Amino acid sequence: MASILSIEERFNLITRRLPAEDVHGAELIKAALETKGKTLKCLWAHIGYFVPLLKFVDFLEAGVEVVVLLLDVYSFLDNVKYPMEQVLQRMHYYKFTIMAALEAIGIPSSRVRFVQESTYQTNLEFISDQWRLCTLVPQQAVRDAWDRSYNPNILSPMLCPGLQTLAEEHLGVDIQFGGEDQARIFAFAERYLPQLGYERRAHIMNPMLPNCLGEKMSSSSPPNTKIMILDSPDAVTKKISEADDRGNNVAENGVLASLRDILIPISELRLERLQGRDPAEALPDQQPFCSRDAPEGTVFTVETGGGNGRGYKHYKSYKEIEQDLAENELSHFALNMAIADAFNQLLDPIHKAYGESKEWQEVDMLGYPDISA
Repeated sequence: MASILSIEERFNLITRRLPAEDVHGAELIKAALETKGKTLKCLWAHIGYFVPLLKFVDFLEAGVEVVVLLLDVYSFLDNVKYPMEQVLQRMHYYKFTIMAALEAIGIPSSRVRFVQESTYQTNLEFISDQWRLCTLVPQQAVRDAWDRSYNPNILSPMLCPGLQTLAEEHLGVDIQFGGEDQARIFAFAERYLPQLGYERRAHIMNPMLPNCLGEKMSSSSPPNTKIMILDSPDAVTKKISEADDRGNNVAENGVLASLRDILIPISELRLERLQGRDPAEALPDQQPFCSRDAPEGTVFTVETGGGNGRGYKHYKSYKEIEQDLAENELSHFALNMAIADAFNQLLDPIHKAYGESKEWQEVDMLGYPDISA
């Protein structure tokens, strides 16, 4: 696909659905795209599941090699709580989860390259760069990049921005991709990597979704505030139905934000893959989130009830849903139930993959032991 796309088309794919202010180094990306025979490499080092994984679709279509960094050393230094043995099990758990989530949105996991962080950090050249970086960076610059105010007296988390920065050079990437919460670390890398004599890399960020309570989504947020990959259908429905209703403000409504930034883009992607064929021809786990008799171009269907039979509303964009909510033509309850159903459809193949993988179940048990047992 990438070979028949123009440079501008490839750049537009790489930056699609991202605010302009979250693309740092656009000129670096364009220059790399213009380099004959060069394959761009993009690094992703932090867990975020479906929002960033949807960008992988764009990257791959644009001919970008996607490198997923599996954090073991970084996670051990940053958590200051769990032993390395348990951190390693969690790292393997994340790999299984990412692979299954990729497959769920139609990306063969074989198209993404996984790299375990510690495999290159024992290299003498990397260690030397880490020492050199430590002689350049003031302590306050590290604190500004990676605030660990909840545990300010521990040294280990202060090493993390440097590890993430050096990964760009030692993995030979052109772009590092992450959430907006990575902005300060990316600024750190843009400042200090050139001081080591290396090229500055481009950085692009996806917006952060609010959780079910309207607060910023985070991996450290309690499980009841967000949809978890292995949540049961009942748990998903319960969380969405009990989510804090912040009206129609997507910036504070995690359910609506998930609809706009996860479910509808996945539905659009599935429609693109069908290329005008009947959605009923798709496998159940690859059908767009609309009823089988929905009008062409529908990306989301909501069952509204009413009368003696069931009623449906079909939407071709999120804006149409937003308008119906504003005009009270659609209830939040009906929409939330449709969102819960769509999430359960999306997660179903992941649950099946987990149930069929003894190794995934084992690392889950070892990485996240039931302390109440």
